[in-house]
Amino acid sequence: MQKTGATLGGEQSGHILFRDGDATTGDGLATALRVMEVMVRSRKPLADLVGDLKVFPQVIKNIRVREKTPFVQVPQIQRAIAEAEGSLNGNGRVVVRYSGTEALARVMVEAENEDTMKTLADSIAGAIQAALGV
Repeated sequence: MQKTGATLGGEQSGHILFRDGDATTGDGLATALRVMEVMVRSRKPLADLVGDLKVFPQVIKNIRVREKTPFVQVPQIQRAIAEAEGSLNGNGRVVVRYSGTEALARVMVEAENEDTMKTLADSIAGAIQAALGV
């Protein structure tokens, strides 16, 4: 959200964040009120407002690691991430990060179809396992 200047963000879990106004909450009631506000202002039903929304399948893979070496320092991991992002061609998302509390690398991939999503996640997870896995 900070990178793109977005004022609204969300997660698969249903958690929604607002960056405008005084509220920095992900509260469901606040979200419902904001949605209704947009519907009233736009004079459009919710079905019209979300008509072009594309929901992609998403997978998260956790890989146990022996150390949390920055991914930019491991060429085969960087290569796997870059290849996955390139193959998505802007139609999906790749997020690779370490858990803040466990010795885990987390690989999240969203893609237009499930086969692509699984293949890309497996490729990145395999590179992490080979380089840093327990």
